[in-house]
Amino acid sequence: MRHLPATSTASFLSGLWFVFQDSGRRRIGVWCGALSGNQKVVVDGEVVSTQRHVLRGATHTFTRQNDEYQVTLSSESLTNGIFDCILTKNGLPVGHQRALFTPPKSSGYRLVTSVLVTAAILLGWWFGVTSWQLATFVPGALLLFIVVTVRDSGFSFADLAPQ
Repeated sequence: MRHLPATSTASFLSGLWFVFQDSGRRRIGVWCGALSGNQKVVVDGEVVSTQRHVLRGATHTFTRQNDEYQVTLSSESLTNGIFDCILTKNGLPVGHQRALFTPPKSSGYRLVTSVLVTAAILLGWWFGVTSWQLATFVPGALLLFIVVTVRDSGFSFADLAPQ
């Protein structure tokens, strides 16, 4: 597990990090794997809870020095990319953060690049039937297509009032 980031961050490959500061005493990070569904709660660099939930919310409960914490992860809308993380301490709200997916900006360059990469994938598949070397080109072209398509997309974070 890599170090706990200073602020909430997200990417498709690294996943989502929700980072909270508890009264200046503890830094609590909640990591959600964007592709795997794995979830980890990290307190001051130590993993205190691990679960795996794909396409649904989860609750993590842990205790630190007689304080009981609860982290609730939920997805308001998978299609719109809205994810919520709520942290409570001894039943009282500490923080609520929301991650919002930002779709890629459209541009002529992106459209032309996407069409060319799609054409390369189709040609690689077509000729790959008879040539093994071209068939190995298809996975690389597919990966390039995904990178080009999601390159300018990302997540923005909002601190919401604790509920």
